[in-house]
Amino acid sequence: MSQSRPIVFLGLAIAIALVTSLLIYKKLQGAPVEPMEEGVNVAVAARDIVWGTKLAPDMIKVVKFPKDSIPEGHFESTDAVKGRITVSNLKTSEPILESKLASSTVLTGGVTAVMSPEKRAMAVRVDDVVGVAGFIKPSDHVDVMVTIGHSDKLFTKLLLENVLVLATGADMEKKGKDDKPSPVSVITLEVTPEEAEKLALATTEGKLRLSLRNPQNSQAVMTTGATVDSLLSSYQLRQAAPVQKAVRPTKPMAEPVEVRLKEQLKQLLPDEKEISVQASNDHLTLSGSVSSVAAQNQALALAQAFAPKKVINLLRIDATASTSPVRLSEDVKIEMIKGTSVSNVKFSPQANQ
Repeated sequence: MSQSRPIVFLGLAIAIALVTSLLIYKKLQGAPVEPMEEGVNVAVAARDIVWGTKLAPDMIKVVKFPKDSIPEGHFESTDAVKGRITVSNLKTSEPILESKLASSTVLTGGVTAVMSPEKRAMAVRVDDVVGVAGFIKPSDHVDVMVTIGHSDKLFTKLLLENVLVLATGADMEKKGKDDKPSPVSVITLEVTPEEAEKLALATTEGKLRLSLRNPQNSQAVMTTGATVDSLLSSYQLRQAAPVQKAVRPTKPMAEPVEVRLKEQLKQLLPDEKEISVQASNDHLTLSGSVSSVAAQNQALALAQAFAPKKVINLLRIDATASTSPVRLSEDVKIEMIKGTSVSNVKFSPQANQ
């Protein structure tokens, strides 16, 4: 009897479990079933798509979205977005929205499709160092620096800030199929007409360097530039600074812009003694005489980096100081909007005195 008791208990447990399962099953069968909510068609990217791409049918697929989670500006069919141009990168299965497409009047892809109407696209030749080791990609933002001068009279200044990168040479060749960073030889930047003039002049007169910006930082920074003398002087101060008693720091008075510009002109063009600088609310005026057109161009390029808005050029090329046998007696007088290229200078011939 004692040996059969566990078997009896086991049988009772199995019977209770079966009865309980049967009751639960019947209750579930009798419960009303809520009808499934019908989804809405939404066109999404069938694969990763880079901006400036003309959408083809094989790049698009249609999936069902719940009615309460439909994104604003969506499309319900492939035909609705076929042939449109993307202005943003799209990831696989990302909804294709109106805000990510160019106007329906734009029929061709490429850089022009993603440009702002008032901007220009300008290409800059770079190498691995200038191009930040190839880590610059389309849609990044960069700062542009220029170094002008010769030997120990070099001067480096931040020229443009927060400039949008439209395309890179290597990326365009790969057509966006490979996202790995690679060295590029040409970078196309989106600039205003005035910035394009400054960039063209800086490319001709000096060397460019790009710095990659954090996408969350769009703040503009005013810098005074750097020279070889300023680097050496700061190093010497760190090496020879004696231990002094701490004193309450006082806020230094900022030097006027014309004073700083005169100092930089003396370092950049030590032989040009007749250049005068006058500052106004929104412009700088250069007057006096220089010995050559090249010296005039360098002085104007430097002044553009300091001018609040524009530069007024009253510099005269002094024939007696020039090494050229041709006598020049023209007065060069133009008003330059900030960043205007020196190539736009208009001459007003006057009779030799």
